[in-house]
Amino acid sequence: MRNLDPSWLRGRVIGVISQEPVLFASTVKENIRYAKPSATDEEASTAQLDVFKFYLLKLMTSLFKSAFILKNNFFFELYA
Repeated sequence: MRNLDPSWLRGRVIGVISQEPVLFASTVKENIRYAKPSATDEEASTAQLDVFKFYLLKLMTSLFKSAFILKNNFFFELYA
């Protein structure tokens, strides 16, 4: 390994893949089609709805585990 050129290793052998999701400056449909270019409008709409349902359920689960108090017409989270 010591005899190998580090730039060759980085360019040909070792790769880095970010784990952060990235949205491009385009429509939601175009972002979905980035993952599956052949997606029909119906498939893109279904995928968009599935993502919305996932995050809504995640939010609701979080809210069910939290206690809130209403003060001056605002909700404040007491604990989670």
